[in-house]
Amino acid sequence: MVKLLNAKNTRNVSSKGVNSFLIIIILFIGIGFILGLNSVFYMSTNNLEELNSYLSGFMRYIGQQSINYKEIFLNSVISNLILFLIIYVLGKWFFGGPFILVAILFKGYTIGFTFTTFIRVLGTKGLGIALAGVVPQNLFYIPCFIFIGMVALRNSYEQLKRKFTKENKIKYDNSYINATLMVAIPLVIGIIIESFLMPSILKAIVSKLY
Repeated sequence: MVKLLNAKNTRNVSSKGVNSFLIIIILFIGIGFILGLNSVFYMSTNNLEELNSYLSGFMRYIGQQSINYKEIFLNSVISNLILFLIIYVLGKWFFGGPFILVAILFKGYTIGFTFTTFIRVLGTKGLGIALAGVVPQNLFYIPCFIFIGMVALRNSYEQLKRKFTKENKIKYDNSYINATLMVAIPLVIGIIIESFLMPSILKAIVSKLY
């Protein structure tokens, strides 16, 4: 009976811990998104004009040129998979927690900045482009980075605890690796969508708008 109560208490504590890490990660990715949004809205007039000129030219280029799927794929891997792996590695170190939060903050910032830039600079045209070119893949990316951020932050915390206790390191390492592999699958799906599906949709929209 005592063992059952102890096991139940352990699960409750573990669940509360996971919820705490989840809230922290969601908070940081949300803060990053808001910072990205604000950086666009408070951009100087000169910078906005330069950005408008660049984006308009870029949109016309996309509408007229053939799609380089390989280049888009490589850029997507660099911007998403590498950041994912960085967060994973940070989660294996007891001092990785603050750096994980910075990485999550950065991811939220890039999403907020990119999405808001299209709308702020291109207006109603930008809204359609943002919805077609930014939102679909981020339906995969955002949950993936929230989850990997949560498990990495938790694992980093467990690493710190093990500095002062004699808990089973192999047990935690196996759990961390399995969780990472599980969340890597939808991340890869997001990369494939961004690289091979969205460019064609975006090109069709841009061709009609420009």
